[in-house]
Amino acid sequence: MTSSQRARLAQLRQEAVLSLISGSAPDIRPTVEEMVAMPLPLSEKYQEIDAESIVRENTANKPQPMDVLPAVSTALNILEKYGRNLVNPSKPKYWRTVKFNNPVFKTTVDPIQGGRSVLLLYGYSEQQKDGLSFPDAVQSPEADKVAGVTLEVMMLRVELEMLSKNTHPHPEVFSHVILAGVQQGAGEGSREDFGGLISDCVPFVGEKGGAGIPQPVTPNPVATVSASPSLSVTTLTGPVRAAAPTSQDCSVCGDPPSLSCTPCDGKLFCETCDQVFHGHPARANHKRGAIKQETCTMCGISAVSAHCPSCVQSLCSECDGRFHMHPGRAWHKRTPVALPRNPRIPGSPSLFSLLSSSSPPKVLRLRSLEEVGTPSSLLPPSQSPSLSQSLSQRSHWQCVACPTLNEARAVLCVGCERPRACKTAPPSTPEDKLQQISGSLAQQWSCQACTMLNLGCSVLCQACERPRLAARPSLPAIFPLPAPGLTPTTSSEKTATQPNWICSHCTFLNTNPGRICDMCDRTSQHPDPSPAPPQPRPQGDVPVQATQQPRPLLEPKETPPQPLLLPPSKATPPGKKDTPLAAQAASLSSQDEADWSRQEEMREEGLKLVKMIREAESSGFSPEQVFAAVHYSGTTEPCDWLRSELPLVLDALTELATSDLQGARLSRQEAVTAWEGAGGDLERAVKDAVRQRRAKMRSLRSLGFHDDAELVSALQVSGGDVGKAIVELQRHLLAPFHQRVWSEEEEDEPELTDPDRQKVLRRLLAVYELASWGRAELVLSLMLEQGGATYCLEDVVQAVRESADRDFIKRMLSTECAVCYAEFPQNRLRSLTSCQCTVCSDCFQQHFTIAVKEKHIRDMVCPSCSAPDISDEAELNSYFSTLDIQLRECLDDEVYQLFHKKLTEIVLMKDPKFLWCSHCSYGFIYEGDQLKVTCVQCRKSFCCKCKKPWEDQHQGLSCEDFQSWKRENDPQYQREGLAGYLKDNGIKCPECRYMYSLSKGGCMHFKCSQCHHEFCSGCNNRFHPANSKTPCQVPDCTLKATIHAHHPRDCLFYMRDWDVEKLRELLQKNLVAFNTDPPPGSQAGSCRVMMQKETADRLVDEPCEKETPAGHAGLCGSHYKEYLVSLINGHSLDPAPLYDLKDLETACRRYQVEYARIQGETDETYQPRILKKLMDSVPLGDKVPRKI
Repeated sequence: MTSSQRARLAQLRQEAVLSLISGSAPDIRPTVEEMVAMPLPLSEKYQEIDAESIVRENTANKPQPMDVLPAVSTALNILEKYGRNLVNPSKPKYWRTVKFNNPVFKTTVDPIQGGRSVLLLYGYSEQQKDGLSFPDAVQSPEADKVAGVTLEVMMLRVELEMLSKNTHPHPEVFSHVILAGVQQGAGEGSREDFGGLISDCVPFVGEKGGAGIPQPVTPNPVATVSASPSLSVTTLTGPVRAAAPTSQDCSVCGDPPSLSCTPCDGKLFCETCDQVFHGHPARANHKRGAIKQETCTMCGISAVSAHCPSCVQSLCSECDGRFHMHPGRAWHKRTPVALPRNPRIPGSPSLFSLLSSSSPPKVLRLRSLEEVGTPSSLLPPSQSPSLSQSLSQRSHWQCVACPTLNEARAVLCVGCERPRACKTAPPSTPEDKLQQISGSLAQQWSCQACTMLNLGCSVLCQACERPRLAARPSLPAIFPLPAPGLTPTTSSEKTATQPNWICSHCTFLNTNPGRICDMCDRTSQHPDPSPAPPQPRPQGDVPVQATQQPRPLLEPKETPPQPLLLPPSKATPPGKKDTPLAAQAASLSSQDEADWSRQEEMREEGLKLVKMIREAESSGFSPEQVFAAVHYSGTTEPCDWLRSELPLVLDALTELATSDLQGARLSRQEAVTAWEGAGGDLERAVKDAVRQRRAKMRSLRSLGFHDDAELVSALQVSGGDVGKAIVELQRHLLAPFHQRVWSEEEEDEPELTDPDRQKVLRRLLAVYELASWGRAELVLSLMLEQGGATYCLEDVVQAVRESADRDFIKRMLSTECAVCYAEFPQNRLRSLTSCQCTVCSDCFQQHFTIAVKEKHIRDMVCPSCSAPDISDEAELNSYFSTLDIQLRECLDDEVYQLFHKKLTEIVLMKDPKFLWCSHCSYGFIYEGDQLKVTCVQCRKSFCCKCKKPWEDQHQGLSCEDFQSWKRENDPQYQREGLAGYLKDNGIKCPECRYMYSLSKGGCMHFKCSQCHHEFCSGCNNRFHPANSKTPCQVPDCTLKATIHAHHPRDCLFYMRDWDVEKLRELLQKNLVAFNTDPPPGSQAGSCRVMMQKETADRLVDEPCEKETPAGHAGLCGSHYKEYLVSLINGHSLDPAPLYDLKDLETACRRYQVEYARIQGETDETYQPRILKKLMDSVPLGDKVPRKI
């Protein structure tokens, strides 16, 4: 690292910052890459952001840290855009605020660590409810500061992208950060089990010629590299090269090494040689790491001296002696392990001698069987390394849950008493502690030594303080274990050897093994041995004989005291010689006979008391009340006594206390508390109640309340609770304020022109509940500068509550109405859910009032953009459900009821039983099955099928037969001729079934005035408007951009272009009769068919009045064709046989029928073939009216 590189870095940084400020940021990518390529530490590259912490915190506790880098890079990309927006001269509208609920921010920046700290560096220092913002006093961000932070964010993003793609020129600058983060997340204890090697992470090794490509590290179980407390540099984990050094000694002097240097090709040095060798300026910045040796799996401190294949443990000499002194493990064969060359320092204390003279750690961590490999040798204890030497090779460790630095030998943290490998912080609140305890109870473990149930998070037993994995302690010499291979004892012998012991808490004599008392359910630390009453031994039993205990391989220095266990036999069987043990048991049992009886009496009394307490709890009484009742009255039925006598006792207590308090009466709650606290002693309860009442009075007087009558009344009302009494005493002081707050009279607005500005601001804060003093000042300044604006104080307050940005508030207070173009505050405008248009209240009310009174329900859309398209049924229901709420507030009751009536009609029209009256246009639902229907509104009758006014001749006839009868017998109908026929067979809406007595001539595009449904009057198919929300369902339709409908070939839309002779030819071929002469008595010369005509103002229904040619039955040409087509449709005649070849090919193209001519095919065979194909594949219209 040279000074020229530092100077170059500073020059590049200054150029990049100026480029960002000037707006030419896209050109600085080469500059950033040159800065990244410099082999400088992260601390010198990054001066604004803490790059090491960002990478370390995000890779911590991650099994694959390299997989996290793309997510961090993405988050840095978003943060870079925030910085670019701030230095951009044309900043975005909402640059002052960053919202945490923004989907992009929530999914990219928020999940990583350190993202919000970068925002603080940008200047977002004021905490909002849902994000961060610049302070109100800041008018614009500091460009130099923001550009510097943005540049470093870009650099870190580029470096992480290179790391994830294995293209970084110097990856070694990140290796210690990433691996340190992994070790921090995994915990010190979990990493040291593997010798400091992280198997699931590949460290970066910058070798010569390797182009900076990360290389995998080969594990080394003997010596690994870790962080050294004596060095200021951060070290790697695992060997630094794939090829380990051949020598395990110092490369300079040959002594045992303590450090390894990565830049020196992994050479090993002792501390003295390292100071001399790396004192040279060229090697002063080399990164070295301390060498760890394998430590004991039990204490985790001393070096391993022996491996035990039987229990799969690697132990030091001290732990090996302790652990294998148990008779069950004394026969294990251990194999020694070669110790390092530096011997144990003479006179240094051993592990257990040091622990016995000082406060020991609370647990000696035992590794699981899976964590330790198979050992191979045994070593005498005299050659074990000392504790001081082990501690010199091992650094202190920092607790993950709290920042306490602990000694190397400590297993529990001295600050939070959590295990070394614990990764979660201690609970900070009682609720967290309760949740932690409840979670730990679900993972309880039973101590193998004393059977005590302990919490899952504890390491030592709460009763015997033995480790979690420790086995049951060995039996005393009075009952030695049989040697391996001897015959086991019989069942009677096992019964005879069951221990008897006295509980150290309640002195109950227990007969079961263990340390949990049957009476008090508590655990005794050192139970006193005591025999049970002697019982005769069966004749067939074999007396217990002491057997030779096998000598342990390693003699323990001191045998811990063990409880004396005696068999519960009372007498020696006849004919048997008393053993010393039996004699001792007999002598002890005689002197404890009284204790046995006393404890049985205590046990019975305790069970009775427990029974009474449980009965009382089921009746709603507490154990304290039961105890006080029994102590006061001596009753055996405390529940009955508490129900009947306790109120009288409390009354007496209250009277006695009142006399002592000079008339100040106690509350019932105070009396109950004093009586329970005294345990039923009435005299003591009176004294306690008086003393407590006087203390409460003194406490209230110290707060400034001096009226004794008010104090007594407040304590009486509050039940003796001082806090509630204070609230009661303060109630009358707040009476004027409450009267003003809850008064029905409207409070006057603050006088904004008052010269006392502080008074006005305080009034604004109190009345309008503003968030801060700054918001109140903003309201006042906006009101004073409003000039001729139309907003009031409430409008400004509402806008200030939503934002603190002055420009944004001004835009909210002057929003333009989309109808009248006047400016109004945002809260006075209304908008529909279907669009973004904003309309003032007056325009909104006027538009919908006119739409309800004079237009159809489907015309109730936005007055500005006519949204939404109500032809979509799903959108119609959703739109009207929200519109109903808006109209209820702004429309008059009469208009709103009319709106509901129309809304109900449009729903009823979808019911197939709904009918429109042909006389008065009243709609109703008809449930009957008769043709004759009587309108409930006008009481007139009509036919429910043909909708014609009812006549008696219709009775018993179908609608077709009745129509034929009218044509033959009704003179009026005969005078109208075909005009009447066309009127009766007019247009019927397929959507709402409303009938129009109009002809179908003219434009075939018909729009129903009732439901606004657009359809073809010849075939009833829907007309699709251009770019409608209900698009055409015909595949590959080429007319979607225009208004169109798809007509069948027998629709009037196509057949009206035929000649009259061609239509008559089709009818004659199918033997269908048709009229050619006008009806007798009809007016000649003009067509009288009613049709809908469009005028300048509106659509009107008028007679056709066109000239009637001869042979057209008194109709004009278009209406006569309509008559002939109605006959064709009524008889379901197919017009395709009359198509010529050109018409036939046109029809095939229209209906997408393949009509390609076969090679060599003539017209005589081609036309019949495609005609048959068209008629077979494309049917006639299914919605075409078929009335005759």
